[in-house]
Amino acid sequence: MVLYSGRKMNIEKNDLVLEIGSGDRPYPRSDVLCDRYVNITHHRQPGAKIVIDRPFVTADGERLPFKDKTFDYIITSHIVEHVDHPDLFLREIQRVGRKGYLAFPKPVLERFYNDPPHTWYCDWDGKKITLIKKTAQSRRTKRTKVEVKIFGLVMRFFPGECHANFEWSNKIQCKILKEEPAGFLDDLDQEIQMLKRKVQNRKTPLPLFLYMKDKLFSAKLETGRFLQWLYFRSTRRVNLLPILACPYCHLNLTRDTGKKLYCKKCSRTYHSLKNVFYFL
Repeated sequence: MVLYSGRKMNIEKNDLVLEIGSGDRPYPRSDVLCDRYVNITHHRQPGAKIVIDRPFVTADGERLPFKDKTFDYIITSHIVEHVDHPDLFLREIQRVGRKGYLAFPKPVLERFYNDPPHTWYCDWDGKKITLIKKTAQSRRTKRTKVEVKIFGLVMRFFPGECHANFEWSNKIQCKILKEEPAGFLDDLDQEIQMLKRKVQNRKTPLPLFLYMKDKLFSAKLETGRFLQWLYFRSTRRVNLLPILACPYCHLNLTRDTGKKLYCKKCSRTYHSLKNVFYFL
């Protein structure tokens, strides 16, 4: 069991762990990192730089360059709402992994902030994940600074209303809708107003107290993260070559005398540099 920032993950000591969309803050327990965007940052915080401190693969989550059931556990935190074809993405993580962790913003949070790189509303009912494609209508609402401040308190006091996370094993039940159902956005707007009223009706601590509490939490989180990183860094020994496969054929790759990998079936060629492999 791994506990990180309040998130429980059933990862065993000897499990091989892949993190997809690791970005600038990979989990300390992840053994292998995978990200599509190395130099482009619009899917991350402005100015955030990619972290490559362990075996790393640049690849599309819809075509993962790994053999079937290679990983014991796969971490995908706030990724599925970004992808173009979530059905392919979910199929791939089930192909290469045995179990894993999924996290994403709930529709009410997505509706309020409407982050441009996010193309899907995501929800979890305890049995299946529902993904709803955003249309132009979803992108019309603008929020005032006061509304943003109030909703910041909503996320603080009602995090369960704003974020979803769950663990899966073997199979992920999924339902995909190509557009918002009738009344869906109106229902979300009503829920937003209800949550804002709940915050406004409760007694909130002074801003200075909240600021100091946040600073203390961040310091504790970063300290724990650093200590975990040091521990797992000393124990992490992963050779990527035996577990890599062509992302199109899923067959073994052959390495030539240089640093190139190639697939004998489709003749595609891939490159590597030190401990980084490029499949885009």
